[in-house]
Amino acid sequence: TGLMVVLSLQKIPSNSYSRMLSRCSHSSMHVMRPYYASSYASSLHLHQRAEFCIVTTKERQAKFQQRQREAQLQEMLHRPSKAGEPPLRAVYPGDLSDDEDEYIPEVDWDHTRFESHYKRIWDEAPEPELRREKVYNFLLRNFFFLSCAVAFGCLSFGAFTWYKMRRQLKYVRSTQRNIRFMRKIYDKHLAEIAALLPFDSHTMDVAGLKAMLLPLCDEDTTRISLDALMEKCEVWQRLCELGLPLNQLVDYDKDNYMDVQDVTYFLAMMHYFLGQTRRKGTPSVRRQVRDDVYKMLQSYTDGKVTLTHMGSYASACFSLAIISPPNLGHEKIGGQNLDEFKVNYCRYMLRDQTMQMDDEISVRKFNFLYKICDFSIGLTPETRGQLAK
Repeated sequence: TGLMVVLSLQKIPSNSYSRMLSRCSHSSMHVMRPYYASSYASSLHLHQRAEFCIVTTKERQAKFQQRQREAQLQEMLHRPSKAGEPPLRAVYPGDLSDDEDEYIPEVDWDHTRFESHYKRIWDEAPEPELRREKVYNFLLRNFFFLSCAVAFGCLSFGAFTWYKMRRQLKYVRSTQRNIRFMRKIYDKHLAEIAALLPFDSHTMDVAGLKAMLLPLCDEDTTRISLDALMEKCEVWQRLCELGLPLNQLVDYDKDNYMDVQDVTYFLAMMHYFLGQTRRKGTPSVRRQVRDDVYKMLQSYTDGKVTLTHMGSYASACFSLAIISPPNLGHEKIGGQNLDEFKVNYCRYMLRDQTMQMDDEISVRKFNFLYKICDFSIGLTPETRGQLAK
């Protein structure tokens, strides 16, 4: 058996608690010895002295600060101060403002005041950059912005190029669909069309076409309008009545005026390729087509092919999608109209930027421009095996 004593956690004076414990010990002498009871009660109260309770860290900290203040006041009262010297004063948490706050390790149990204090100091007074670091940071920023600008420029240029190429491809495919549609009309009305056009595909002589179109020039002696072709040229009217989209093809730049030599080559090449069945694009056939086209260029004048003839040939190829046409927009492309562009294009393709309009073009030079032409209008693409045969 044992004695169970329920003690309250409230503040109880030590003498009252001793009297209660002594009375309990006198009433149970047959269970507990007298000297053991007195020694147990004294050991229970030695470490608490005045009270039996739970004291928190916050309370001990407050008491510690109170004792420090009292000790400071006592020292200031008993210690004489020199004349003109301010008395010393201890600083405790909460007494000063944030700017005047000091770090007190005695009351900083979790080091939060240490971190907040020095973090504030470091933020307000950062370490100045060295000259080497300033130069390095300046170069790094410029390199970063320059890299971003170059990347943005490359992406913009790529997107713009892709958009322009898609528009060009759309136009070329639309022209090729029109040409496939025109071939069906040619196959159906070949005899009538051959009788209408004053052009012989065997001799490649365009003198008849030139004689038919040259009197219709209304802007000047070398330029003809689309309205004049529709109103005065019976051959052009009949071809359009058969369903050939000539107006859409020949006036692809929407200028309504064309060079008469361009229109002549356009009609001659259209009839040359659509007036016969499609041939295999073997090397021998392509050489034969090159010779025929060169004879066509020679027949417009006295057997001499000049840069002017090459420009008109390029314009006819633009209309028939033999060469991908330029995107002229509103009559301009880089400050050039179609008449200027086709000549400069031929100068570039012939690899001679100093050529004049009357300079003669040989077959060897003409081959530079001819070899980039896609004659899908009249030739089938040839595979490697077929070329080997």
